[in-house]
Formats: sequence, structure tokens, C-alpha cells
Amino acid sequence: MIKAIIFDAGDVYLKGDFHGFIEKSCDILGLDHRYFKNRLDDTHPLNHYLNLGKMDHIAAFEEFFEKRFNNLQKELMLEIWDNTWKLDMRMRSLAEKLSSSYLIAILSNSETRYEKIAEENSWYSFFDAVIYSHKIGMIKPNKEIYLYTAEVLGVSPDECVVIDDNPLYVIGAEKAGMKAILFRSYLELLKGLKELDITP
Repeated sequence: MIKAIIFDAGDVYLKGDFHGFIEKSCDILGLDHRYFKNRLDDTHPLNHYLNLGKMDHIAAFEEFFEKRFNNLQKELMLEIWDNTWKLDMRMRSLAEKLSSSYLIAILSNSETRYEKIAEENSWYSFFDAVIYSHKIGMIKPNKEIYLYTAEVLGVSPDECVVIDDNPLYVIGAEKAGMKAILFRSYLELLKGLKELDITP
């Protein structure tokens, strides 16, 4: 029996375009965005060390873009980063409806500035748990972070459904014993929930 629904943040609960961040940054830095979009993967410091809380933003950005920034560039890069994600009101409404019957959580590969913005805007005010990777030193798709999330919610892994747009993270959830839905669109998500007998 499903007792908990675990949402990813970026590109699921939140709207945003991470590749748009790269493109805008490259315009500021005078770089070819096509090259840097192809370099983005789950092992790069921009995703890895930043999400583990082991590297600050500017250091991660400079390593990713292979360039040292001047003060103006640093300021502009952080401004672009801070405006990458916006709340998806349809997903918020869905999560609120589900919260009347299920425990709900956010599980996010995250970093400090994003956490601050989320808290300031009360994005997750009605969630039962919010798990930020940079605060616990674990990241998706490692099995341990899914087990940790289930423990925080007080449920077993097989009582959880994870919703994520990254196929690797869906596999990670399944390896932890959870059910998972690969998020592609809002309508497909509703269909996937229905197949699990979950109705808002």
C-alpha cells in the first residue's frame, strides 16, 4: 500500500531550464554554449560537489566553464542561477491534493542558494519532509538517500512512490525498493499515478 509520494524538485515540482542557465551564462562569458551543454552530466562538479555541499557556487561555475570570473561576471552568474527555477502552480495544486491522503516529500539534489529561495518563497510549506542533498551529504541516485527519505517519513521503501524526470534517479529509487514514475509531463504523471491507484 502506498503511503508516501516523493517529488523531485527541478523540472518536476518546479519549472525551469537548466540548459537555459548554461546558454545565458555562455552569452555573458563569451563562450560556445553547445560545447558546455554537452559536458553536463551527473558526475560533473556543477551537479556533484555543489549538490553534496562540498563546493561553493562560483568555484563550481568556474570549474564547469573552465574560466575565472571577474566580479561583474560573478554577480551576473549568481543572478541567473537564482532565477533558474520557478514554482509550477499545477504541480503545487496536485501535491496539495495528494497531501490529504498521503505523506508527501521533496527529495532534491540541491545547494544552499536554492534552499534559501525555496524557504523564502514557501515552496514546500505543506510538505511532510524536504530532503536537501547538500545538507545530508548524499545525492541521487545513491540508494542511501532514498532509504533515508523513507526513514524520515516513517514508512518502508515499498510504501513510497518517487516522481523524477531523470531516468537514472528513477532506477535509483527502484533499486531502493520504491516504485517510481518517470516524469515527462503533467498529464502523463496523472496517468502514472492512476495506474498505481493513486488519485488526487
